[in-house]
Amino acid sequence: MKLWQTTVSIMGGAIALLGAGLAMTNPGPLAYEDFAIQELSGYLQSNICRELPPELRQFSEQCRSLGATLLDTARPQLQNLIAQNTHRENYLLFSIYRTNFSSPPFPRGYEFETVGVFGQFYIYQMVEQGSGDRRP
Repeated sequence: MKLWQTTVSIMGGAIALLGAGLAMTNPGPLAYEDFAIQELSGYLQSNICRELPPELRQFSEQCRSLGATLLDTARPQLQNLIAQNTHRENYLLFSIYRTNFSSPPFPRGYEFETVGVFGQFYIYQMVEQGSGDRRP
């Protein structure tokens, strides 16, 4: 009986510590906005420059360089755009962020679902609206 009580006490303490650790490392909205800006900037920079027409592909390096400068300049606007199009569900131990880009300046709509836990973010679903493509 004593062994059972000790085991239950240790397990309860471990679960409480894990829960406290999760709650303390649940990243907030500003951290998500920084993460989303990095992801969006990387996506835009690599895909826009990669999708140049064949006759302009010789300028892809200039495109990447100019794109990086433009994205750095537009960072406040991107952060505002992300903040306006993101809904956070806070479960104390972790958060789920749903970001929906379905209006200009985006030619296609995109929806991202991201989980924030242990101070990190993980995109677990991306949907290109209109195509029905779900990507983990």
